[in-house]
Amino acid sequence: MECWKLVAARILSATNIGDDASGTLEVFDVKAKADCGRARTFLNLMLTCRELYHDLPWAMPKWCLATVLSQTNNDKYKRKLARVKMGQQPLDVHRGLSQQAEVIPGDDDAEDTWSKDYGPSVQDWLDTFQTTLLPPLVSPGEDKGGTDTEDDCTDSAARYAATVSAWMEERFLAYSWLGVTWASDLPFLQARLASIRHNDFWLKFSRCGRVAFTCMHDLETWAVAEGGEEEGGEEPCWDEKDLREKGKNPREEKEHNDNDDDDDDDDDDDDDECEEKQRHDDKRSQQQPRLQQRMTPREDAIRESQQQPRAALLYVTVTLKSQADADRFKEHFSTLVGDDACVRADRVKITTTAPLASLRVCSANTLVLDSGGGVLNTISFHDIGHVRWFRVMYEQTALQGEVSNVHGLSLFGFNKLSDLSLFAGVQDLRVAVCRGMDLTPFTALKKLVFGGIVAGGQSVIADVDDVCLNSSSLVTSTLNAKRVCLRNMHLVDAPSPLHLPNATHIELRFDELDPDHNAAEDDFAVELPPGLDKLGVVHGDTLGPELPRFEHAREADLQLCDGPDVAELAYLAHRVDKLVIRADPSNKFTADGLFQVPDNVYMCLDYARCTKTTSLPPCVKELHTIVEDGVSVTCWSHIPLLSLTGWCVRASNMGVLSGRRQLRMSGVVLDGEISDCDHVTLCDCHGSVVFSHITWLSVGPHRLRWGPDPRHKVAQCGANGDGDDDGSGGGCGGDDDDDGSGGGSGRGRGRGRDDDDDVDGDDPGRGDAKVAGDSAKLERLLCIERVSDVSTCRLQLTIIMSFSCFHNVHRLILEDCTFDDLASLTSVTCLVIRDCTSNDKRWQWPNAVLVNRSPAEMMAALTQGKRKRNT
Repeated sequence: MECWKLVAARILSATNIGDDASGTLEVFDVKAKADCGRARTFLNLMLTCRELYHDLPWAMPKWCLATVLSQTNNDKYKRKLARVKMGQQPLDVHRGLSQQAEVIPGDDDAEDTWSKDYGPSVQDWLDTFQTTLLPPLVSPGEDKGGTDTEDDCTDSAARYAATVSAWMEERFLAYSWLGVTWASDLPFLQARLASIRHNDFWLKFSRCGRVAFTCMHDLETWAVAEGGEEEGGEEPCWDEKDLREKGKNPREEKEHNDNDDDDDDDDDDDDDECEEKQRHDDKRSQQQPRLQQRMTPREDAIRESQQQPRAALLYVTVTLKSQADADRFKEHFSTLVGDDACVRADRVKITTTAPLASLRVCSANTLVLDSGGGVLNTISFHDIGHVRWFRVMYEQTALQGEVSNVHGLSLFGFNKLSDLSLFAGVQDLRVAVCRGMDLTPFTALKKLVFGGIVAGGQSVIADVDDVCLNSSSLVTSTLNAKRVCLRNMHLVDAPSPLHLPNATHIELRFDELDPDHNAAEDDFAVELPPGLDKLGVVHGDTLGPELPRFEHAREADLQLCDGPDVAELAYLAHRVDKLVIRADPSNKFTADGLFQVPDNVYMCLDYARCTKTTSLPPCVKELHTIVEDGVSVTCWSHIPLLSLTGWCVRASNMGVLSGRRQLRMSGVVLDGEISDCDHVTLCDCHGSVVFSHITWLSVGPHRLRWGPDPRHKVAQCGANGDGDDDGSGGGCGGDDDDDGSGGGSGRGRGRGRDDDDDVDGDDPGRGDAKVAGDSAKLERLLCIERVSDVSTCRLQLTIIMSFSCFHNVHRLILEDCTFDDLASLTSVTCLVIRDCTSNDKRWQWPNAVLVNRSPAEMMAALTQGKRKRNT
């Protein structure tokens, strides 16, 4: 197992093709796909054989897959939510909060606060596909004493049921150890809340379980549940070493060791079991002192509370409508985390709809608070990593209460708070808008993100390690921070030059300056250290200060109103390793000056509006361009990451698009073959194309569209491109939000191995497909004549007339597609069906992940699960 442990660790940490394909520009960011690919590979390895299936999870670090499993399940939730909300306005990720000042400039976590954990928990549990491999403790046909009595049969059935239950618990704990977050109302857990026979289960679960609560009722259900003790006294405790090395109770370990024995050994096993039970009872009193010594303080606290059902990490979302609700939350949450705070919440989200006399929260990594319901008279925050506070009411002019061991505070929105001394001990302070605040009490600050007027404490600003100021004034002439961000500063009275002796990351933004700003502001200068890691400069319609002088920077990111001129490029050419130029798409991009940049500089052009004949130098490695009709891509054949955006734009010499790390096309008329690419994404494309030897291929909507039913993009697949040409359908598009969504609950029902694992991200697939144009313009068609040798192919909102077009596709993912012709199914290693219907929309195909099935087996499974839709 040690060897396989090293292999698995290498899989989860290695740089793979997904990482290699990622780029600097956001449009080329496929890191999430790479993470899903690594998780999928690990789970494939786990499903290779029985030994790895049992033991590999426990050999890995706890929660090693938590991030990717949570993200993929969250993506599934958002797709589902989008379908529910179809025809309505887009969901505001800030849940109706004020649109002003709700994002703090420079705060990378602001958007994530509300959107990240909408649905991170797994709400179903299916890992029964291998239970039939378990040998029963008592064989169903076993003869005891020569006769089978009714009591014997009943006892045998009960013991076999206990074996299956132990199997399920063990698999549940294994996935918990890997990092699955479970819904608190999961039936599997609810059944154990009401049981008194699972002390050992709850003890193990308290070391690795992650549970998400979405309402007060769920909190209360767990808080009032008490797990009693097993008949016969205490159960042996299991420390972390036990969990990681075995992950089994003694009975399960015995079954595992005997797995390879002949079935005839079952009789001996049963006789040995009786003797073992007697020896266990005789030695129990001798074992208790030794077991007690092995108990950690955490385990001792759990046993003292009569094995209160607890998890290791909580996610809590509640709405408080009254002070009574706040008191109930305090009581139930305190019960779940324990008096000694042996359990923590990773994230607590609280929304108030009424004024509260007091609010107490403790033991949380992040507290997200929306107090738009009224004033909070008294707050009590203890042992919290970061408080992210939205919608402080205007009536809230002061903060009273107790705050201890709180690391950071983010204050969003407009408010009348000017005194935050209650949080004076925080090391991380982020304030969106403030009309005057004295920062003097915050002597422990290491990071400051501040928007507005600073009434005092300029020395605090000068000494923090990380500072971002927005629309603020600056008096001090030196900032000692390593990371400095200045956005739309009031520079009239600012000292010039501003010294940044320790800065390694610098961002200067002047994109919202008043057109009539004081000309003296253009003379503002910054004195930089010799070497920089990253320099970012943004100018809007006004010129603003000139580009600062420096000796060398690893990366320079420039967004200038007119683009860098020849002189600026000459200055930058030999001083940077990477140069990112973000152009204004409303103006035509000129490549003047680019050819003086050396080939060894990695250049990225974003939103460059290129003409038909725009030629780019070899140093350009990433290009996101808006193209004109008739553009020739021959002059861009050297660019490995290429994104073309147009509207019914015809591109000539399509053959040169092959061999890319990434190729993304939107609104392009295609004609030719594209092959040997890592990532290919299509959106609203037309014409005729052949795909071969692609790693990840995505055809579907570029973004979820709100309003009418977006199924205006359809695909028709026909052998050799001879599908129906009647124009029935829409267009095609690609989704660059390939999410690798999954659940991590082992839902695969394949035969032994492969990568069903429910973490199925985007990988390209191959096949012959005809994709019709917009339903309002039936003459526009995209004919994908053949798709062959593709690792993953993802189709969204497409009508598939025949599956015979796919050849040698490893993973085929169909989302919101329509199809009827199952007889044309070809061999696919993994087929994923999500929310698909028949072409007439009257029948719903089952959501399924079919792994290592023959076409006949896939057809049978889909036909059996077909259901009439409720319309």
